[in-house]
Amino acid sequence: MRTNESFCYEPDKLAEKFLTEYYIWHPEEDSPPEQYLDRKQAEWKLRWWRGEFYNWHNGRYTRVSDDDMSAIVAGFLQDSNRPKFGYEPPDPPIKVTTGLVRNILLNITGFEGVYISDRRELNTWPPDESCNSPDRAGIITISFLNGLLMFDSVQHSAASVQFIKHTPRHFSLARLPYNYDKDAQCPRWLAFLDDVMEGDETRATGRCSSSIRRDIFRWRGCL
Repeated sequence: MRTNESFCYEPDKLAEKFLTEYYIWHPEEDSPPEQYLDRKQAEWKLRWWRGEFYNWHNGRYTRVSDDDMSAIVAGFLQDSNRPKFGYEPPDPPIKVTTGLVRNILLNITGFEGVYISDRRELNTWPPDESCNSPDRAGIITISFLNGLLMFDSVQHSAASVQFIKHTPRHFSLARLPYNYDKDAQCPRWLAFLDDVMEGDETRATGRCSSSIRRDIFRWRGCL
C-alpha cells in the first residue's frame, strides 16, 4: 500500500484528529450529519476544567487521569502508524515520544468546546445557552438515566418543566440512577404527609411550610 506522504505531524493537527476520532459527539446513533465533522461546529465529549480532563458518557462527566489520557493519546499515535483498509499510514511513521504526547494534550486543553473556564461551576450550561442567561437564572437541570429534567425554581409552574435528551453541553458529574417518569406516583410518601397533617393540609401554616408543600407536590413526578 502506498504510504501517506502528506500526513501532518504538527501537534495541533494531531490533537484535532485525535478529538475527531475519539471524542466527537454524535447526536443520533445513525451516521452524524456533516456539521458534526466540522471542528468549528462539533460538540466534544471531552472537557478540560480546573486542571483536569473529564469524559462524558450517558449523561454525566467522569474524571480522566493524566496517565490515562497520555496512554490514550499514545495508543492513537501508534494506531496511526498501522496500515488499515482504506488508510495510508504516514511516511516516515510518527515517532511516539513523551514530548509529543504532552504537546498534543496541551493543544487539546485549549480547543473551543473542550476548555471550560475555572469560573464555571458544576451543573451548568455554556454561557451562551438561554437557560444560563440572567433572566433564566432560576433554571435547574437534573440528569436522569433517560434524559435531563429542566424546571424553573422561581415560577413553580408545570409549564416551566422540560425533559430533553442527554447532551454533553450540560456539565455535570452527577446522574440519578433511575429514569424520570412524569406520571410516577408516590402513594407511601403522600400517605405519610396525610398522616402527619391528619388529613388537613391547612394545619401546616407559615411561609416555609407552604413552600415545602408546594415543592413536594411539584416534585411528585421525580419521587
